[in-house]
Amino acid sequence: QLDAELEPWRERQLTDEYQYLIFDARYEKVGENGRVISKAFIVAVGIAIDGKREIIGCWTANSESFEEWDTCLKGLKERGLKGVR
Repeated sequence: QLDAELEPWRERQLTDEYQYLIFDARYEKVGENGRVISKAFIVAVGIAIDGKREIIGCWTANSESFEEWDTCLKGLKERGLKGVR
């Protein structure tokens, strides 16, 4: 139920310009198919021209592979990310 409530926020269009991005990932234990496994929780923070910081994306991933990071970045671009130096 929480995922359904968060989906509009996670898919919202990015209308501001962000000069810089900060990405970080931390691993959390999650239950999946009756097992407990580690999954990466990836967070993207955009820093606007005025210095304001905003969480602009978050994802869960199996690892921090190139493919997972690429998916995150492509998703931000599709949502309108612009202005990054």
